[in-house]
Amino acid sequence: MKDEKALIILLNEGSHHAFNELYTSYKYRICKFIYNLLGSYEETEEVFQSVFEKIWENRALIKQEQSLNAYIYKIARNHVYDILRRRAYTHLFEKYLALAIRIESEDAVSDTFDQDEIENHIQKLIGSLPERRREIFTLRYRHKRSYREIAAMLNISENTVDSQIRNAINYLRAHISRELFFLLCALITL
Repeated sequence: MKDEKALIILLNEGSHHAFNELYTSYKYRICKFIYNLLGSYEETEEVFQSVFEKIWENRALIKQEQSLNAYIYKIARNHVYDILRRRAYTHLFEKYLALAIRIESEDAVSDTFDQDEIENHIQKLIGSLPERRREIFTLRYRHKRSYREIAAMLNISENTVDSQIRNAINYLRAHISRELFFLLCALITL
């Protein structure tokens, strides 16, 4: 790889050749770094592409005195952390929904809510989702289908399934009463 400072100058000027050189020289190292954190080839490739899209979009802002290595790893790390945060949140919310839908004992629920109230509240919110999103969400959480199975059944991509699930979860989270959310979060940890 050329001198970093010269490469940054060329990137600042929008050189595709300099960008390709950077891309090629970092592909293996960054992909290995990402894969070690995420454990998914698909997500690794997606994050790697996002990292280099961001580098290209911000190429004019890269400072000549900056370390390209540190800059690239920082962008990759931030993308990975976003995915890990989203995974952790989604996992907690999945547990929350499973509990909300399948509470077996009314004794576990405080006087504020009973099982029917919780189920009705959740069902009403799920029912208010757009039709396709509701179908995908139901296949995932009621019928325990994987993203791959849902994608095949509905002839859509797994990324579409993922984004629809995330949108549904965000909607439900935004519309669940605060008291119910905290109550069910407490029950999850029991």
